[in-house]
Amino acid sequence: MIMNNPRTTEHPVDSMFTDRWSPRSFLQDPIPPEQIAILLLIYVTSTLRFRRSGEINRWHGFDAGAAWMSLALQARRLGLYSHAMGGFDRRKAAELLNIDDREIQIHAAVAVGRRGDAGQLPEALQSREQPNTRMPVSDFIVLI
Repeated sequence: MIMNNPRTTEHPVDSMFTDRWSPRSFLQDPIPPEQIAILLLIYVTSTLRFRRSGEINRWHGFDAGAAWMSLALQARRLGLYSHAMGGFDRRKAAELLNIDDREIQIHAAVAVGRRGDAGQLPEALQSREQPNTRMPVSDFIVLI
């Protein structure tokens, strides 16, 4: 299923970044076990303290973001799509995962699969089923 990708960049960027996006419509087809083994992360989490020292891990969110992006890019390399979601019940997820949400932060839930037909989505989501545009680098990078 090919879609026109409107993303452009101000500077040369590998297409693996511009081609990665988060569709909402997924097919029901099963994913082969060898691909699932590579993509086991469904909830993006991080520990708030270092395990050895017990000191606060100020980098936990940064590390979780890097892990999420690695997951998203690996999914694309496998011909799959991923969609990270922040709107979920974190307490219920912590209970399901059997983790202490005072020690481990759950950042996102991630759906991984093959992109489906946008027409299968509720009408309110159909118009959103396309890659979004990106802010120009100059909007968030300050060169010193």
